[in-house]
Amino acid sequence: RVRTTVEANGGGVGMERTMQTQQTAVRRMKPLGFAGATGSFFAKPAVGVGKCVWKCSTRLERRLDAARKSNVQSTSAAAISRGVIARRRPVSASVARGGSVGAEATRGSEAKLEQKLNWLANWVPLGVVEDLPRHRPTQVVVLGRPLVVFFHAVSQTWTVLDDVCPHRFAPLSEGRLEPQSGDLQCSYHGWQFNQCGSCTRIPQLSSPSSSSPSSPSILNRAPRVDSYPIREDLGFLWAWLDVSTGSSSSSSPLPIPRVAHDARKDNKPIFSLPYVRELPIEWEFLIENVVDPSHVPWSHHGIQGTRDRAGPLDMALVPLKTAFDTANSSSSADGEAVGVLERDGFGARSPFGSILEFQAPFMAAYDMRMRDGFPLGRWSLCTWSVPVRPGLTRILFSIVSEKPNRKRRWVDHLERNDVLDGDTIFIPYQREILRRCREQQTQQQQQHAGSRSESNAPERRDYWMPAKSDAVVVGFRRWFEKFCASTVPYAPGTREHVVFTAPESTGRFRRRELIDRMKQHTQFCSACSGAHRNFTRLASVLKYAAVTVPALTIVLTLARMSWIHRSASAIPTSSLLLAVAPTIALSAVLSVALLALQSFVKTSVISKFEFVDYIHSEK
Repeated sequence: RVRTTVEANGGGVGMERTMQTQQTAVRRMKPLGFAGATGSFFAKPAVGVGKCVWKCSTRLERRLDAARKSNVQSTSAAAISRGVIARRRPVSASVARGGSVGAEATRGSEAKLEQKLNWLANWVPLGVVEDLPRHRPTQVVVLGRPLVVFFHAVSQTWTVLDDVCPHRFAPLSEGRLEPQSGDLQCSYHGWQFNQCGSCTRIPQLSSPSSSSPSSPSILNRAPRVDSYPIREDLGFLWAWLDVSTGSSSSSSPLPIPRVAHDARKDNKPIFSLPYVRELPIEWEFLIENVVDPSHVPWSHHGIQGTRDRAGPLDMALVPLKTAFDTANSSSSADGEAVGVLERDGFGARSPFGSILEFQAPFMAAYDMRMRDGFPLGRWSLCTWSVPVRPGLTRILFSIVSEKPNRKRRWVDHLERNDVLDGDTIFIPYQREILRRCREQQTQQQQQHAGSRSESNAPERRDYWMPAKSDAVVVGFRRWFEKFCASTVPYAPGTREHVVFTAPESTGRFRRRELIDRMKQHTQFCSACSGAHRNFTRLASVLKYAAVTVPALTIVLTLARMSWIHRSASAIPTSSLLLAVAPTIALSAVLSVALLALQSFVKTSVISKFEFVDYIHSEK
């Protein structure tokens, strides 16, 4: 405690060592029967020695208190004389009255721990239920933690386990599903695990003719794989990934938009059109993009709005609990109002009537209150941003509405890809630029560490956001710093997602890797992969038809002309050629048309599922 006080108040090394020596002497006296400065004894034979030790320890404690007070006073006076006391953290009232700095720091750290957000103690969307394969396990990574998702055929339920076999740490996602029991079988040694994560079979302890283990006691001692509670809603599979608070998951609501809560409260149906894609964007920058509506007419010109209709957008932050309360007037333009930024998130209102709700740490939704004649009625544009690893985030998107959306899933997904490509083509550069700026600031701070002059202080480079439309981004940054310490809690040892730079230009990312729709979305989506497969087959059919149909037509025409010539030799050959010339010309035109159609399908349809370069200057 005294060492903490000395360090907090700038005490010298000599004084600190002296106090440590004195405290060591006190600790060494405890084996003699003394339990501290309380005067209690453990052994009767050491009563006399205990009295002497008690007197000595009392004197030592008095000397320590006096040294501490004098050191605090001298340090404060020296700090004031140097003119740097204003840059120190203010001393609390309890410390001024003689309290312990260590105790104050402990209470402050406990308060911070109470406010700190537990990311895993939330319902996390893992993927679209329709897109998850039921015949094999699938790996899903959340915050650097690999999970395995599989469908248990016997219990007819989805299961989420840690993606590691306790035997030799092989990934269970590379295993297979046993058809008879429905359990997940590790492909390394054949160990099997049920939906609860318990080991149900060890082949090395079983007879070849029996599926049950020969030693059940071994299975009881076998380590379990952590399993997590799951739920299905709005077309997504959700999991509660905090084992310590798993019992409270049943009472915790899902982070879904307000329109879904209101519809179910009134016993109305709710409809969802789910979508998922993995983007090479850090989580914090993706959330910044989602909660910023002012970028839409610029980044998504011609898709969602146009540049000529863009204008000032006054956004006001409101508490999340009262975001939909029209009578509530407490708001803030910069997020500094008391109670606006809460650990669970915050809300925002736009002058057009839409309401943004950010339910920490994953969901950001815009509640669109349109007129009654709108085809979808009241609807919400909802996103969930789930960090995968540093530099890679999985975004799950859905249009949640009161009325069904008649649009096909793959058609809607192509529109979503166009929107996300417009942002992903430049957002990864924000992270790199900010990282270089912070590294430069760190170097400058190290260079000027010994200087107290304000003129030599390093210049801080950060966002400059003067418009009211930036209020939500400012509020999010303050929320992220307050409740998350501006860090995402990835698992220890999580590797960063690397986007390779283009060889022809230094510092520029490869555009194909930034917006590769095939790797980021199509291969995970059953609707888009199915449509891509069907259109690829159609392109192949058109290509072969463009060659075989005209050739077959010409061969049949010439064969018919030869038969007519043999049966009616009086007809001249030139007349026969003139008679079949239109058929040959028509087959040639048909071939060209089929090739053109095949090229259109390949370049204008199939490419939309794979890669389309997004160039803003051409929009």
